[in-house]
Amino acid sequence: IDIMEANVHAFHATLHSKDDHGGKGGGFGGGASWNGPRDFDSSQYGPGAKCVDTDHPFQVEVGFPLDGRGWLKGMEVTLSQHGKSCPLHIWVGDYGGMAEVAMSLKAGMTPVFSYWSSNNMLWMDGVGADYRGPCSQDDSAACGTEVRMFDFAVSDLDDPAPKAPATGHPNVERGRADKLDEGAPARASEAHKEREDPLPESRLDEEHESSKAPTATESEEQEHHEKQVTHTGECPGSFHMSGYGEVAVVPTGWFDPDASPTRVHDDTVIPHMGARAYFAETCTGTYNHSEYLALNLLGKRMSFMADLTGAGCGCNAAFYLVSMRQNSRPSQCHDYYCDANNVCGESCTEIDIMEANVHAFHATLHSKDDHGGKGGGFGGGASWNGPRDFDSSQYGPGAKCVDTDHPFQVEVGFPLDGRGWLKGMEVTLSQHGKSCPLHIWVGDYGGMAEVAMSLKAGMTPVFSYW
Repeated sequence: IDIMEANVHAFHATLHSKDDHGGKGGGFGGGASWNGPRDFDSSQYGPGAKCVDTDHPFQVEVGFPLDGRGWLKGMEVTLSQHGKSCPLHIWVGDYGGMAEVAMSLKAGMTPVFSYWSSNNMLWMDGVGADYRGPCSQDDSAACGTEVRMFDFAVSDLDDPAPKAPATGHPNVERGRADKLDEGAPARASEAHKEREDPLPESRLDEEHESSKAPTATESEEQEHHEKQVTHTGECPGSFHMSGYGEVAVVPTGWFDPDASPTRVHDDTVIPHMGARAYFAETCTGTYNHSEYLALNLLGKRMSFMADLTGAGCGCNAAFYLVSMRQNSRPSQCHDYYCDANNVCGESCTEIDIMEANVHAFHATLHSKDDHGGKGGGFGGGASWNGPRDFDSSQYGPGAKCVDTDHPFQVEVGFPLDGRGWLKGMEVTLSQHGKSCPLHIWVGDYGGMAEVAMSLKAGMTPVFSYW
C-alpha cells in the first residue's frame, strides 16, 4: 500500500495486491504518451502552490474506512497544510484486489520509508500526453540529501483527526500511537460468543454472530425493501445445531403456490425435489435478510449427516454458504437470495460444501463473479474430466469407503496459516464402520481473500435439491 510516493512536484498513492505491479492509485503527476493521475494540479500542489506549498512541511493522513458489513471500502489520502484552507483528497476504491488488501491490513502491515532518485521517474512526475504534469525531465543529481517525516499518529476513524502541525520541526515526544482496533463490527450476541480455539471438534464451533447494526441509509433501504416483501408464509420449523443452538429454516417460494416444500422433522432438514431453504435466526413468515444466519466459520469446522438415497444421476443435493445476510436487495426470487451464478439476479460469494448425488460429489469455492470456481471431489466430464480425488470404488452405491446407499458424514474445515490467513477448504467424507475417509482439498485459489472476508463477515447455509 503506497501511501506516499512523492517529490515537491508530484504525489501518488496506490493500492497493490501481491502480484499487481501497477496497482490502482491516484494523486497528481506522471505520464509520457499517457497521463498519470490528475486528482489535483500544480496550482494546488507544488512549490508555492495555494493548497499544499511543498516548500514547507505538510500533513499526510491516510484512512481505510469500512462499509456496513465491515468490508474495506478503499483508501483515502488527505494532504493538508497549516494556514491553508483547501486540503487535497485522493480516493482509491473499487479495486479488484481490495479483499487481499483488507486481509493484509487485518493481519498487520509494516510501515516502510525509502528515499531514492532516478532520471527515469517520469512515470511519477512527467508532463503526460495532456502536458498538465509537472516535469518535462528528471534530474536525479538535484535531489536533496535528506527528507524529514515526523509527528506520527494513529487513531480510530471515529476519533477527531490530528491537526496539521504549525511548526516544521520534528518533535519525537509528540509522536503517539492511540488505540487502533480492527474496525470490524462487533457481531457477537449475548447468548453466543465466538470461541478462539482453531478447528474445534464439535459439529459447528462457531457461536452466533449477528451483523453490525445498519447505518441510517441502510436502515432506510432495508425498510423500503421489506415493505415490498410482505407476504407471510408458513415456517417449516427449526432444529438444534450442536455448538450453536436452535436454527430456524426459511424456505424459498412463499410467493409461489407451486413451490416445492422443505420439511423439518426430528432435527432433520428434508428438502423436496425443487426446494431451496436457508438457515436463519428466526422465521417470521416474511423474508428479511437480517434474520438469516451469518456464521463465521473462518478457522473452524462444521459437519452434518447426509442421506442421498434416491438421488441418482441427474439429481443434485446441495449444501452451501452464501453471503445472504449482507445482501439488502430482495433479488428476483424476492427472498434476498444471492450466489456466484447470479441465479436470482444478485451475485455474492458462494462456498459449495456439497453438490452431490449417490454417484458424484463436488466441493467448490467461488468468488462473487467466478461462476466456475475452483473445486474438487469426484465425477463429471464430457470431452473434459471433472475432479478425480477419489473414484466409484470409494464413493457410490456399495462403495468401500462411502457407501451412498446409507447415510454418511460430511465435514468441512477452513484452516488458517500462521498469519491468520485462510489456507483453503478441506472437505472430509466418512461413514460409520468404514476406515477410509475421503478428502477434498481446495487451496491456492485466486479468490481466496474474498472468500476469507465473506467467511469472517458471516455466511448463510443453504440447502437445495434439484
